[in-house]
Amino acid sequence: MKSFGTWVNGIIDPNQIKPADTPAGDGIPNLLKYAAGLEPETGYNETNLYTYAWEGSELVVTYYQATNTVGVGLSPIVAETLMDDWSNEGIVPVDTGAFDALGRAVMEVRLPCDDSTGFLRMGAIHY
Repeated sequence: MKSFGTWVNGIIDPNQIKPADTPAGDGIPNLLKYAAGLEPETGYNETNLYTYAWEGSELVVTYYQATNTVGVGLSPIVAETLMDDWSNEGIVPVDTGAFDALGRAVMEVRLPCDDSTGFLRMGAIHY
């Protein structure tokens, strides 16, 4: 297991080691990269964190969780409007038992959707 503090020690610029910093300039914060098992100074896009697809009236979100992190995981978080608080309340992740090419656990959530507006993003959850 590797702690966040140990993981960020590999970042070249000591001014880029905070959880919300993005040393690669890709907009993905260090804490999300740590939880997802990604390298801090490599540029990625959201598909390296999660993908989604519609299945009937459900939004199926597949995301990738590092297996060697300490005290933090990933979770989709939602809000009805951009002014609301983001929450993972009621979101139940399922470990699919599969691993991707980077050795990350493949997780899935199914979110029932109706005609209302809503927003989704990936969040770091402390446990």
